[in-house]
This record gives sequence, structure tokens and C-alpha cells, in this order.
Amino acid sequence: MNILRHNEKVAVFTGRANLPQAIAAEIPWEKVRVTVGENLSYPEERIISGSPKEIAALEFSDLSLMIIEHDGAIEENWPYLSPGIPNHAFLRDEVPMTKEESRALILSKLRLTKGSQILEVGAGTGSVTVEMALMAREGRIWAIEQNPNAVALCRKNFTRFHLDNIHLIEGAAPLDIPEDIKFDRVFIGGSKGKLGEIMKALPQRPLRTVISAIAIESVIEAKDALMANGYENIEIVSITVAKNKPAGSKNLMMGENPTFIIAGERLGKRRSSL
Repeated sequence: MNILRHNEKVAVFTGRANLPQAIAAEIPWEKVRVTVGENLSYPEERIISGSPKEIAALEFSDLSLMIIEHDGAIEENWPYLSPGIPNHAFLRDEVPMTKEESRALILSKLRLTKGSQILEVGAGTGSVTVEMALMAREGRIWAIEQNPNAVALCRKNFTRFHLDNIHLIEGAAPLDIPEDIKFDRVFIGGSKGKLGEIMKALPQRPLRTVISAIAIESVIEAKDALMANGYENIEIVSITVAKNKPAGSKNLMMGENPTFIIAGERLGKRRSSL
């Protein structure tokens, strides 16, 4: 759905695994027009247009071409592109969530491109995952989370934001880090005390890695782990946010817990900054 979100016209060649009716059933927006050309150039050629719901109710053969169009007015949970989606846009329950101001800085330090391939360790509520997936709209995120409650919440938030470029791995790092994925960005939001092991398990190639922490001891651990694994240009940022809380006719500034963001890059032979 991310491709459709960012393009007003999308063409899809369908096949047995992805028939037009199945694709149409996955489109969450109503203000979309779908045209299906079935068996084009054959005597039984058929061309039908309709809403996703109408197309999903029909049957089509393997040999079909879909044209999916919208006017840019598809409905979203938020009306802008800037990072730092408001906290209230996400489902939370009791799972800790990275707050919007910290998310905005994390995304900045990751320096994502639209095609970034990202590994995330410790997805939590999926709030950072969602924002990475929206920015890397032509890329993919492999998000690892071991808490069953958090995994369920992640799935709900990914569905809530209509994202299909996230692969959620219910497991733990470093054991469940995919070996066959050539990711170029890594975000570690939670390591369960295994940061050193996780860093050693990452492939020895150019990578840009960002780690978030809330304990001072974790900052030193993250810096040492980056240095020990060949990272350069290491930077440490401390962010402390205070938000207003109405108190009668006045406002009090209520501070949130400080967050530390540690970033570094392992450069290739050209030593070009990631």
C-alpha cells in the first residue's frame, strides 16, 4: 500500500498468487478507482472498472493487468509528511513507546532514503517502525520483537497505517537477525542487555546504526560497541523534552525522561558517509 500511497497511478501485473480480487480486497481507501484488464488481446478480453470493494467481489483470471488510481486525497491517520507523528495516533496499551520528539531525531540520525533496507531490534509499539516504513516507502523493514504483547500491538499499528513493507519477526536478537538480508540501516531500540552480542552479529559491511537508550550506562556501552565493531563518526545526543500541562488558567512544563541517541557509521572502501 505504500507504493499506492505515494503514487496516484499504479500498474500491477497479476498472477496466481496475487489475483486482482485479492489485491483489491487489501486496498483500505474508498476514494480509489481500480480498472482490470483481463485476457487482453484474447477473444475473451474483459475490461472492468470500479471501487476496490466492487472489484474484490468479482472473479478474474491469472492474465490480468490492474490500473489503480486516486487523486491524492486518500484518507490517512495524519495529514502531513513530517516525522514525529503525534503519540495519540498510535495504539499503545501497556507497551513503552518512543515519544514523537525522540522519533523525529532518530529518523534524522538514520538518514533514510526511499529505498533503505532497515533492521530494527526491539520494535516495541512499532511507532519508530511505522515512521521508518513511511519514509523508506520503496524499501523494507525487518523488525524484531520478542514480547508477545508488543508483537500483537505492532501488528495493529502496522495495519492502522496501511503498511505492507514491514516484516515483523517474533524473536530475539542476535539469534533471529536475518542472515540473507542486505540491510544498510540498523536501529536498536531495545537490546535486552545483549547490545555487544548484537553488534558483533551485524554483517561486516557499510552500515549506519542508531541506538536509543535511557540509562547513562547504556550510552557508554553503545559507544564502546560501535567503536569495537569498526564504526566511525560516532555522535551522542541527549534529548530532554518538557511539555505543557494546563493548571487552571496557567501552564506547567512537565519534563519527560531524557533519551540518549547514539549514531555511527561503518564506511566502505570509498569512505563515503552514509
